[in-house]
Amino acid sequence: MKPSGPPPPLRAAVLVGGCSTRMGRPKAWLDHGHGPHALHLVRLLQALPEVQEVLLSGPLPPNAPAGISEIPHCPDQVSGIGPVGALLGLFAQHPDSAWLVVGCDLVLLEADLLEWLCRERSPRHPATVPVSPDGRHETVLAIYEPSLRPLLEQMWGESRKSLQRQFSHWFIQTPQVPDVLAGQLVNVNTPEELSQVQPQLSSTS
Repeated sequence: MKPSGPPPPLRAAVLVGGCSTRMGRPKAWLDHGHGPHALHLVRLLQALPEVQEVLLSGPLPPNAPAGISEIPHCPDQVSGIGPVGALLGLFAQHPDSAWLVVGCDLVLLEADLLEWLCRERSPRHPATVPVSPDGRHETVLAIYEPSLRPLLEQMWGESRKSLQRQFSHWFIQTPQVPDVLAGQLVNVNTPEELSQVQPQLSSTS
């Protein structure tokens, strides 16, 4: 079944609201060779021709670096429930837009993976969620359509927080990330994990 009319406009959000407890300092502001990581992600997203606007989503960590105040900001609608609270806030602010969300723990993310995701977008599905080679759904590197909003509100009403557990119950698009791009899916949440990817960061900075 083909969607009727043009697809919803696409906006993007960098998720900065995590506590970064395991890292010991805000992941959003770490410099991996391109300046504060959240600003680097914003620039990558702003370069995508499909994206109309880029926001920072979630409560801003303390000691924000220069340039952060210039980026539009959207608070979580519900705090403490991770990406679900962030998405509810984003849909409340722009209910007719789709949202490409990116998490700050993706320190190796590059433009080619974002471009691939935009090509794989399926507006007739409530979400386009990439699947890594090891079978993991990439919750915080995905595109969520306006049709997902009632499903999120149902989750919230039933006190459920895990998107991963819901994906198998929803009719979502799940493209397989090509092997050539899969190396960018490393999630970095601790100083030890950061040290392990440091050689790769040094080669791309």
